[in-house]
Amino acid sequence: MQQLSKAIPIPQYKTPIAEPVSKGDNNIAMALIAFHQTNPHAYEDKRNPHFRNTYASLESVIKTVRTASQFGLTFTQEMDFEGDISFVRTVMMHSSGSMRVSRTKIVSKDPNDPQKQGSAISYAKRYGLQSIFGLPSDDDDGEVATLKPEGIAPKFFPSGNSASGGNTSSNPSEVDLNSLIANAKSEKELTDLYVKHKPTDEKIIQKFKTKKGELNGR
Repeated sequence: MQQLSKAIPIPQYKTPIAEPVSKGDNNIAMALIAFHQTNPHAYEDKRNPHFRNTYASLESVIKTVRTASQFGLTFTQEMDFEGDISFVRTVMMHSSGSMRVSRTKIVSKDPNDPQKQGSAISYAKRYGLQSIFGLPSDDDDGEVATLKPEGIAPKFFPSGNSASGGNTSSNPSEVDLNSLIANAKSEKELTDLYVKHKPTDEKIIQKFKTKKGELNGR
């Protein structure tokens, strides 16, 4: 039996990459539910000229995730290593002391090139953060989500009214807004217009999408 045990080594298991929250602690789960009810979405503020699509930058994702602080959630990100493999270690923390940890592998075409390595680290940070906080990730620049502000459910309060009183409407004046959309000279101007009015009417949203395509030359 001793000879057999020497011939077949007992496997050594490493600590798992993810460190789950204890079963009896639902603080993070409840906080995430409240956070997700705000319909958080990282605004896609960067454009990839090669693939002709837009995406949310790391700064945009961080800005969106920080809105979860109202529910007691925050995070840290740091480098982690396992042999020759490097990771970004994302730690989600709750004000109660609960935490959840995940790691995202850093993949670089040339780890010896500081610029490429830096880009790979930013990429891992962005997707690690989106993943652990459950943020949607849209790669199609034709999606209307590219025009949504960070972490805010679309609402519209006409001039002179507020959320606490007065008559509210889900649609701004179509005549005025249609004119503003048609006269937008750049994608930034169009995006600022969308953020300002936050329309919910499907026809108005479609006009934004159509105009965005025209400004992009499609």
